[in-house]
Amino acid sequence: MMSLRALIPVRVGALAIDVYEGEAGIFDLDWSDKEFPDSRLADLIDRDNVLVTPHVAFYTTTSITEMVHQSMDAAVAFAKGEESAVEVKF
Repeated sequence: MMSLRALIPVRVGALAIDVYEGEAGIFDLDWSDKEFPDSRLADLIDRDNVLVTPHVAFYTTTSITEMVHQSMDAAVAFAKGEESAVEVKF
């Protein structure tokens, strides 16, 4: 992990992350009575110059409103047999 290596010799003064590779199943559980499964993430969380948030930086009024509007627009387009502007094609 590049950011952890940079923090050790203090080349970077602080770090704030909202996304952590392999975070699935970590942030949505209570680890207070269990051994934390990721020692690298535990090391980051324990540092005074690191802020780790559980993948919530997107959670703003604007982003939630936009998600609702896009979802409704996509549902209406689907009902009309039209393509959606936000359609994901596989």
